[in-house]
Amino acid sequence: MTPNWSGRLLELASVAVSEPRRKEGIGRMIVDRLVEEAYESCAQEGSHGGADEITLCLLTLRESAGFYEASGFRLVDDDDVPRPLQAERTVGNVVARMVADDACVCMIHRGESRA
Repeated sequence: MTPNWSGRLLELASVAVSEPRRKEGIGRMIVDRLVEEAYESCAQEGSHGGADEITLCLLTLRESAGFYEASGFRLVDDDDVPRPLQAERTVGNVVARMVADDACVCMIHRGESRA
């Protein structure tokens, strides 16, 4: 089966900031730095053609999507969720509905490094 993503598939997972420190820009700095490190690492390795050949993705609650959009991620349609994440997203949807009355969505960052 042909991959439905480009190059190396990387997932950003489990980024959290403690409640008292939220709204200070810490989460954004962490995410932006992790994105930069992903591109830099792949470029240095020269694997899969460098930084242009990675697909950086994440799963999150729909209500949190705006946070990640500010760091260059975009929502993808169900058909475009990378196959290795489809089962995790399906289970995430069940949990999101039960716990948060929300949906689990996939977001992908395919931009160039901003360094």
